[in-house]
Amino acid sequence: MHKEKNIYEIFSFAIIVFYVIFFCIVCFLKFRSYSYVDFDLAIDSQTLYNILHGSLISSIHRIVFLGNHMRLILFLVAPFYFIFPSPLLLLFLQTIFLGLTAWPIFLLARDVLDEKTAFFIVVLYIFYPPLAYLNLYEFHPTALSVFFLMWGCLFYYRGAFRGFILFSSLAMACQENISLLIVMFGIYSVFLKRRFKWFLVPFFSGSVYFFLSVFLIMPHFNKGTIQFVHLYSYLGGSFGEIFKNMFFHPARILRYCVASKNINFLVLLLSPLGFVPLLGGEWLLLNLPIFLQHFLSLNPSHTQVIYHYQAEHIPFIFAGLIFGVKRLFLILKSGEKQKNILYIVLLCFCFLSFLVWGPYVELMKDFSSGRFRKDGMDVFRDSLIEGIEEDKGVMASFEFLPKLSNRRHLYSFHHLYSGRYTFSQKKYTLPEDVDYVIFDTSDRLLSAFYKRDNYLNLQPLRARYTPYAVLGGVVALGLKEKVKNSRDLFQVYTPPVGDIHPASQKAMGVQPWSEIRYKTNISLENSVLFQGINCKKEKGILEISFFWECLRPSHRDIWLTVGIYDTSGHLLFRGVVVPCYLFYPTQAWNKGEYVKDNHWLPLSVDSSLQQIRITFFDMPTGAVLGKVVIDLDRTEKI
Repeated sequence: MHKEKNIYEIFSFAIIVFYVIFFCIVCFLKFRSYSYVDFDLAIDSQTLYNILHGSLISSIHRIVFLGNHMRLILFLVAPFYFIFPSPLLLLFLQTIFLGLTAWPIFLLARDVLDEKTAFFIVVLYIFYPPLAYLNLYEFHPTALSVFFLMWGCLFYYRGAFRGFILFSSLAMACQENISLLIVMFGIYSVFLKRRFKWFLVPFFSGSVYFFLSVFLIMPHFNKGTIQFVHLYSYLGGSFGEIFKNMFFHPARILRYCVASKNINFLVLLLSPLGFVPLLGGEWLLLNLPIFLQHFLSLNPSHTQVIYHYQAEHIPFIFAGLIFGVKRLFLILKSGEKQKNILYIVLLCFCFLSFLVWGPYVELMKDFSSGRFRKDGMDVFRDSLIEGIEEDKGVMASFEFLPKLSNRRHLYSFHHLYSGRYTFSQKKYTLPEDVDYVIFDTSDRLLSAFYKRDNYLNLQPLRARYTPYAVLGGVVALGLKEKVKNSRDLFQVYTPPVGDIHPASQKAMGVQPWSEIRYKTNISLENSVLFQGINCKKEKGILEISFFWECLRPSHRDIWLTVGIYDTSGHLLFRGVVVPCYLFYPTQAWNKGEYVKDNHWLPLSVDSSLQQIRITFFDMPTGAVLGKVVIDLDRTEKI
């Protein structure tokens, strides 16, 4: 019997090690290939860098980092960042903590059930799809709280007061909202008729910590920059009004809670476990404050498992699972055969979720397709980053931020592009200490902040900086007085002779461009004329110029999807090309203007080119406006 117990412990430990090694490898490959495409990892990485250099400022938010969230845990992480100063430390640390959370789950399940069942619950945890998504999405201190809260649940069940208070304190240090969960433990202790200290200490410490954090410390450092209250604006204009309306209008709150997005979120959290945690419902009720926080938010991300917002739910869902299984055993009066059937049913639920909507299948596709392999664009990105000194200020789009985070002055390009701070109506202006700007027009998340007039927010860049490196959609800008070899992104020519027919302009000698080699003359909604292209290939890069004429002002923001093929029909490049790199969109063009738009596109293979296929579409609506196929062998192959 003792040997059998050891076997399940060994199996549990082995599967934890497998999880940690697998996700550490995935995190490394994602980091190396610029596949972290939000700014959360960079925020905490730069915060740690600044802590070690005597500053509490998060320059990305342009406030003291405690004004965003009360993440005191970063002070404990800082010594480790001193030893290994890289965002990879945070990704590895997150993976280790999430993997090791399986151990307190095993211990709690063993205390409540038995060793064999404990092992099967560990398997369910390791392959739980929301856990994988949490691990893959950037870095967040709340991910560390999963570990601390699970130990807290274990010690609470065992009645080990000191252990519970220690891990509850560490969990609260991860983020301010977790203190409400500790308050709930105090309230739960009243129903369990535990000794008074089990009520007093969690309830009092959690309440005071939450009040100090949300109503004093965070507003003091935030200064109205990040306005979380707007996420609940339909409930009131301040947190005081919000709490009052929640108390006096419960029917309204209930109506929002049962919205389809929230039900779907619950289904995704519980279905991989066969909804058994509902039978341990008292543990789910402990998490009620976080459910309300996410259910009532206007931010749709708060109820999607592909991000990190499931972190605070996971410990209580698995505690509920353990006690739910116990109740099932009691209800069914289960023998060994019935237990084995239950194991199989639960594993079927888990692996069905694993295959249908979990991230693992996509990960396998990413591995097989080579998505995580460094390509020419990654090498180009590396060269840009290596060319920027640590003491220089940088503004960058999302994919560059993590690798630039070890510096005092780092800013996110999306704030300037959108003209607003995160979750805020406060206007964002270009910081004075930015020496370099690097952005990618094909950044998918950047597109989420798209508005037609965003280009106006970028005009200060044109006045202060000049481009010195371009490839694909990636543009690097430097201060004009320091850039020696600049790149000409686009040229705009306005005829000096008013409204004259193009043929007459050419006859008068005012045609702006030399002969266009591949002419198309395609009219897009009689507003913009796509005249054609010039192109030349050198060392695996196609330098291509798109020629345009504005026939009349248009409300369309025209983007291009470009495919380039060689003489064998193999695809060498496919991507979105943004005219004038966001600086001068087509809806801003004036009647009679000619635009020459220059791009440098990386080719997967340096072979002879045959054909370029272009689709024109309206960015906001996705409406296709036209297509053209340009055969490059009309004269000669290039």
